[in-house]
Amino acid sequence: MRLVAGDSDEFLFSCAPCYSELASMLRNHGNRWGFVHVGVYNKGIVQASYDTWEAFEKVDLEIVIDSDLTVSFCVLCGVSGGAICSIISGIWALVIHKSYATELAIYAFLIGYFVCRIGMAWPQACVSAYYVAYADNPLHPRFDSTVPDRIRELRRRLQV
Repeated sequence: MRLVAGDSDEFLFSCAPCYSELASMLRNHGNRWGFVHVGVYNKGIVQASYDTWEAFEKVDLEIVIDSDLTVSFCVLCGVSGGAICSIISGIWALVIHKSYATELAIYAFLIGYFVCRIGMAWPQACVSAYYVAYADNPLHPRFDSTVPDRIRELRRRLQV
């Protein structure tokens, strides 16, 4: 978004700076990593999100957050689970009740998607909690050099 925000010769991109600023504000004041501080420190979501993002900036964890594929993986698992449920129920419906096959396949996809997404919420929450715990205290003895090594590797890739 920021790449096209400076270009004002197209009407399509004329609002890009405004949208970029809005996205930045939403990231700072309402993000999924803030839920860790809501649960641990009993803060409100806005303050927790702001504090969490400040902690990420302080330990330079933004580059790791930007390259995180946890959400993409969880959505892919949800879509795959929904597709499998849809195929199985669609085949069954074609054999038993041909008139209900489409509706049943759609309902099965939605149910399968949401059940898989609920199942994938646990790993997603674990990754979020790991990042927040690292940002809160990066020198804790339980953390090895994985995150700092990843930050150095991502920086090296960006410089090339």
